[in-house]
Amino acid sequence: MNRVLRGRQGNGIGVAAGLAGFFGGIGFVLATPSVWLYAAVPVLTALLLGCGLTALGFWEARALAQTWIGEGGGWATAGQWLVTISLGFVLMIAGVFAALVLAQPLSGWALDAIALRQEKALTGRTSPEASFLQSLWVSVRCTLFTLVAGVVLLGGLFGVGLLVPPAAVVTVPLNFLVVAWLLAWDFIDYPLTLRGLGLRRRAAWVLSHFWAFTAFGIAWAVVLLIPFVALLVLPFGVAGAMRLVVAADAEP
Repeated sequence: MNRVLRGRQGNGIGVAAGLAGFFGGIGFVLATPSVWLYAAVPVLTALLLGCGLTALGFWEARALAQTWIGEGGGWATAGQWLVTISLGFVLMIAGVFAALVLAQPLSGWALDAIALRQEKALTGRTSPEASFLQSLWVSVRCTLFTLVAGVVLLGGLFGVGLLVPPAAVVTVPLNFLVVAWLLAWDFIDYPLTLRGLGLRRRAAWVLSHFWAFTAFGIAWAVVLLIPFVALLVLPFGVAGAMRLVVAADAEP
């Protein structure tokens, strides 16, 4: 158990470090007025994108429900509303997640500043800033990877649950876990960009600190279940991810 919670030499940081990153990132942003303006940039960007994508998702869900079930009596109407609400909820979660992913490169300069200030608060120094083009390229590449992985994995699990309803016992928890991993991957983007890590080295980092990465992502996935609060998490997540990276740097 200690191996999982704390991590040992060669096993990376553990669950406790992931949860410490979650709560520590929130505490740092709330207690540091100098980063509030930076934090507002991704929040406003994610809020606008999230509201727009959520509205579009429910509109599409309603249109699909009418196409699949068609017009009819009371049972048809009830079926349409059931499909609209169920599919709309899934599309809402996907829309909020997409808003978080897209807000990251659009407000990269602000998230970069938050990550650097968190690092300085923890270590007394900051990493060299990457060039604008290098940072943009790495961020866009990781964003595209996250979006493609999210669409393929979440779409596949939703399709299985739709075709085989009893499989929801397995697909629903897997959906949650996939969202957790994708969130953690998205938040870790800026701290690891500042370390100069590309996709392959990021994947190696995640595998080295898998339990911390998973616990960190699950904590944020729980927050993501609150639709509007979820749009506020990006600056907190980036600050928390920097805490994970600093904790990993301190490991032997």
